[in-house]
Amino acid sequence: MLNVLIVFALNFVPLLEARFAIPYGILVLEMSFFSSVLISCIAGLTLSSFLLWFVPQFIWLVKTHIKFLEPLIDKVLERARTKNSEKLALAGNLALITFVAIPLPGSGIFTGSLIAYIFNIPYKRAWILISIGAIVSCVLIGVLTLSGKGLWDIIATVWAA
Repeated sequence: MLNVLIVFALNFVPLLEARFAIPYGILVLEMSFFSSVLISCIAGLTLSSFLLWFVPQFIWLVKTHIKFLEPLIDKVLERARTKNSEKLALAGNLALITFVAIPLPGSGIFTGSLIAYIFNIPYKRAWILISIGAIVSCVLIGVLTLSGKGLWDIIATVWAA
């Protein structure tokens, strides 16, 4: 049970998310592929629900209570919208799914939620798109982890011989 909580909690750490939680679950905690990926998917769905609600609240809170930051925040958000709106419109829903699904630092659920806020994507649609991306990412990370582990086992066997 503790292993489940550890993998679940690791998904809530920015920049780590499932990119760290799944390999940690499989390689260190010796959990099964299915368990580690399933727990990370559930954590990702939970996290995206929370972040899609929290990001607008946080930005409103900062703009309301730290007045000198309001013009800066507005400028940054407007620049992001105008600079990238054509790209997002061209790629559509696939852009957000792909961005969340790519298991690289700087992409993922946290950044995907921020993108959804910046481009005013409705909550339900954003949650579905981010969730699809998170599930694809979890499966991809799990497969890459098992592939890497298998390759390492082959190298270790050949090296030891």
